[in-house]
Amino acid sequence: MNKNIDNYIYALSDAEFTAFHEERFAELSNDIIIKSENAIRKALREEDIKEIQKAIEKSPIHWASQYHFNFGMKIRNLLRDKVCLDDKLPSGNWDDYYVYLIECAVGMRTF
Repeated sequence: MNKNIDNYIYALSDAEFTAFHEERFAELSNDIIIKSENAIRKALREEDIKEIQKAIEKSPIHWASQYHFNFGMKIRNLLRDKVCLDDKLPSGNWDDYYVYLIECAVGMRTF
């Protein structure tokens, strides 16, 4: 069922959305997580980190929705360049992983 939160429509419930990302994140090797976390942290400015932390605090589940097409694409391309191409990932798609990796890089998630 679609759910409308803050003028966004989500195809998955919050629990389904979280479960999907938790399962995908658990698939990643520690090596990919560490390389990704370091690459993201190195690319972010301090003000970027603070903005992301505030967005996560405000909407812990769906904070990244507003960033998917611009900032999110930059991060996914960064990860393709500095960590690995999508075909080396368990699901074959950085979309399934990058949000939790950003959260790790800004200190809002641990693995």
